[in-house]
Amino acid sequence: MAFQSRGNYGTLQAESTNAEVYQVGGVTAGQASRTEVSVRETGNRVTIPNNPYLYANFFIVQSRAYFPGRALKKYVYFRGLNTLFCLHLFSLLGLPFFLICTLHSAGWFFTFAALTVDIIAFLIYSQHLYINFTTIPWLLKLPVIPEQRLTNNHYVIDIATLDTAFIAAREAGVGVNITVGGTAKLKIMAFNQKGINYIRSAHNRAYLYISLAVTAGFWSL
Repeated sequence: MAFQSRGNYGTLQAESTNAEVYQVGGVTAGQASRTEVSVRETGNRVTIPNNPYLYANFFIVQSRAYFPGRALKKYVYFRGLNTLFCLHLFSLLGLPFFLICTLHSAGWFFTFAALTVDIIAFLIYSQHLYINFTTIPWLLKLPVIPEQRLTNNHYVIDIATLDTAFIAAREAGVGVNITVGGTAKLKIMAFNQKGINYIRSAHNRAYLYISLAVTAGFWSL
């Protein structure tokens, strides 16, 4: 289960107050500060098939709002990717056989099919490596909350501060009171450990595919 960045869910609020007062003779001075923090969960729950590439692509799309100006690309993925990978390995291991078959009448067809699969697989491997180097490091910069129930979650954090300083001289009847307030809003997306595992699984699987392909290629030589 994952979280999409639309809608509002639970809200957690906390506040703290701190005050200090000093008195010297007939002069009293002090300061007080109050901070209120509100954390809201925002998002809609969506169901994603249990596939690391699908989870990673979903996380990449959801994280784009937190990295403006960054072109975070998704992995190229389709349902038959694992089948293509197996065909690619088979074509590499059987390459000498296909080359020998070119001497016969129908051998060229099998050789052409094998080379087509190899080219498509090579382009996909290259794109996956590009994502590993350019997108995944940014995704891993987002915070991790192990206690979080969902693989990813969106939060809006509102911070309101109110600072007051005063000084008073009772005998002179003079008093000064200064109040300064401000608000800030922060939006973040966080993962739990399972969400991070999905990202790393897609990242590592890309390296595994190309490593096995290179090994099979050298083996067929």
